[in-house]
Amino acid sequence: MPINGLFAPGEVLTAGNTNSLLTRGYSNRIINGAFVINQRGYTSGTNLASGSYGFDRWKSGFTNTALTFTAGSQSTTVTISASGVLQQIVERENMPAGTYTLSWTGTATGRVYNVGGTPPAYGASPQIVTLDGTANVVVEFTADGGTRTLSLVQLEGGNVFSPFEYRLRGEELALCQRYTVRFQLTTANARFGVGMVNGTACQAYIVFPVPMRAAPTAITTSATASEFGFFNGIAAVLGASVPTFDAASVFGISVSMTNTTSITTNGGHMFRGSGSPFIQVSVEL
Repeated sequence: MPINGLFAPGEVLTAGNTNSLLTRGYSNRIINGAFVINQRGYTSGTNLASGSYGFDRWKSGFTNTALTFTAGSQSTTVTISASGVLQQIVERENMPAGTYTLSWTGTATGRVYNVGGTPPAYGASPQIVTLDGTANVVVEFTADGGTRTLSLVQLEGGNVFSPFEYRLRGEELALCQRYTVRFQLTTANARFGVGMVNGTACQAYIVFPVPMRAAPTAITTSATASEFGFFNGIAAVLGASVPTFDAASVFGISVSMTNTTSITTNGGHMFRGSGSPFIQVSVEL
């Protein structure tokens, strides 16, 4: 068998050892299956409305779903509130037609089905399913009848489940940031990006850490205008309005805002925050 994902001299690729080729951390189609990435800062016990996201890539599939947990360094076990539903939508591009196995730890029951398709019954881990590759895929868990626990979720090709893949934390974060990026400043006067000021008009450009799935359609910020401003190394310029965004692409966003004070000299300025403001962009499924 392969050692560290490599075949020994003379070894032949067979159906029995193909999964070993993917031991470098990419056979699992689930992102954040260990519940370790939490860019939104989801707080234990908070109710999530249907369609709302808590942990990265995981959203509520029920009117109110609350997750209670104690964050772990390598994995986190979440407890789903009674009758709660937790979902992850996997892109069709990552799900070619074939047989897949869904496995997890905990007492929640799960199922897999195409978006728009007829959901099968929930069952215990593991679940084997044949998918046709024609649609995005729903991976869904429920706490029907009482609270249930969930962790180490894995969806992989084939009809045999493997031990959970622990990807490098930076890789897991980058996979999540393809769908949501949250720029959260925690230090006073920290910078979001670099821009220009002309009179009362301010513009800046913020580059995403990784290209996103598509140009962002959901962009939210802190509600207080005075949390944002521009600085030229001499004097800070407070914002008269919260930033607005335009020219969005998969690579970054343009920011526009109005100063409270006019600056007549053009030049480079730093777009920064006062306190703990945030900018969040999302193209979740």
